[in-house]
Amino acid sequence: MKDKNIKHNLFKHTKIEIAAYLLSTFLLVFSFCFLSPMDVYLQNTSEFVIHLPSVAFPLLYVSVALFIVLGFGLSAFLKGKSLIGFSLFFLGIALACYVQVFFLNGDMKQITGDDFNYLDMTPFHVTAYFIWLITAFFPLLIWAIKLVKDQNNKEAKYEGFSRFIITASVIILGMQTAGFVSSLMGSDYSKKTGKDYLSYEKSFNLSSKKNVIVFLLDRMDVDFMEKYLDEDDHKAEILDGFTFYEDNLSEYTNTFPSVATMLTGVKYNGSDTWKDYIDKAWNGNTLPDKLKKNDYAVYLLLDMLTTYNSVAQIKPSVDNVSHSNVENEALNYFQIVNVCLRISGTRTLPYVAKAACLYNLKPDFSNSFFMKLAPDMVPNATGMEADKQFFEQLNADGLSLRDDKNVFVFTHLESIHGGLETGELSFKILEKYFDELKRLDIYDKSTIILVADHGRPFLDHELDGDLKDPICTSLLIKPENSRGKLVKDSKTGLSNKSFIPSVLEYAGLPHQEEGLSYNDVINSKLNGERILNLYYWFGLGHIENKGQFVVNGNSRDIKNWTYHKPS
Repeated sequence: MKDKNIKHNLFKHTKIEIAAYLLSTFLLVFSFCFLSPMDVYLQNTSEFVIHLPSVAFPLLYVSVALFIVLGFGLSAFLKGKSLIGFSLFFLGIALACYVQVFFLNGDMKQITGDDFNYLDMTPFHVTAYFIWLITAFFPLLIWAIKLVKDQNNKEAKYEGFSRFIITASVIILGMQTAGFVSSLMGSDYSKKTGKDYLSYEKSFNLSSKKNVIVFLLDRMDVDFMEKYLDEDDHKAEILDGFTFYEDNLSEYTNTFPSVATMLTGVKYNGSDTWKDYIDKAWNGNTLPDKLKKNDYAVYLLLDMLTTYNSVAQIKPSVDNVSHSNVENEALNYFQIVNVCLRISGTRTLPYVAKAACLYNLKPDFSNSFFMKLAPDMVPNATGMEADKQFFEQLNADGLSLRDDKNVFVFTHLESIHGGLETGELSFKILEKYFDELKRLDIYDKSTIILVADHGRPFLDHELDGDLKDPICTSLLIKPENSRGKLVKDSKTGLSNKSFIPSVLEYAGLPHQEEGLSYNDVINSKLNGERILNLYYWFGLGHIENKGQFVVNGNSRDIKNWTYHKPS
């Protein structure tokens, strides 16, 4: 018969050893699986899109489950002094992760979809790697030395180690919890999704009278566009009636705040949070508002992460909002936990592990959190999958006509930002869209603008003004009734600053109060001073002002670029 008095191995130890083990286990599990990912979420709620309970509860459930497995499952196999050894090991790992977050993440990159250089064995990476390892295993090393020293001493006591574990765990947990509470109090974690959504189907209903159509090609640097056109004549043939303005600059170096500025005219002051700036931008008399007041239907297919905070915010300015009788998206909790833990690993682990955690993680990671219930719903984040969906929807539905209003449509494509594959897909989308315009006999009645929000990404050394090659932003325009072979203009100096007055002019509306339009500059041959504001994303939602480049003359000549440090 079994002895009914047999105890779980954990409870064969002293109370202080049990407390040390459970507390160190709790510290490691809740730091990595809950506090760390929640800290990222609370500081970047716009990028996650989902609201607080949808993140917190799944992570909490996973943390509790893992704590039970390690705290009571693993301990069933730990006998004698091994319990203290594992306690020190868990404490060391938790401490190393803490040190990594606060002292060793100086080379962290923004999540842009680009390849990371975390596997490069730079002196900083190697140093950080060794500091992490030494911190992680130092408590265990001291323990091992103590065991060797006392191997012949049967009276040796180890209560001091347990007290150290408890004290260190409480201190680290206390500091992390204080940071968590601070982030919790200072964050906006309101729900951003609901029964309203941006609709593809509605945006495909163009005007039989007049259309101003804009495709924003994310990160389409002039050099990238020239490469595409030089290597494939068919791409140039697609651009029937277009002029490619090669000397064009964006106002900013990133999607935020470029796109919001282009649509609202509100400049970024360099210090507002993403949410605060976007709230201010959409609270004014925006470009869509001006067009709607003048008998235009406005269709916007945008990136929620960088351009607007919720559908409710832009609904008064937009005509392609649809309403579902049920919540239009179901949550994929597995993906929420998966992405959150990967991001936690990116924060807390050495650089060699960061590359694995970030593998194939794109800026539109929040799209994987949702299982769409509305088939024509525009995804919350622009990305390769969003471009694919747009293309599939366009092929399935085609374009249609309306006779009651003129139309302005602004579509944000991932384009080259997602790599060569999405860059190629952009041209397929444009070709299909233009074919549909010609099928409906409205290609000549439409003004089409292809414009990038910014050029290629800055290299690290360029962030301090050491620019070797110019960074120019693609701009291609097809006015009404323009047909013929693609024309290139390398002399006219344009800027995305002229986007709003240009759209108003092409829409047949007064534009002078908004500044110079593209045509104003082209016709007057002005080539005045242009400014590219340089910002660096050092974490989702966080921006550092790195100064600006002032360009006098042709931007294709690097000699005309002057760097000014931030004031």
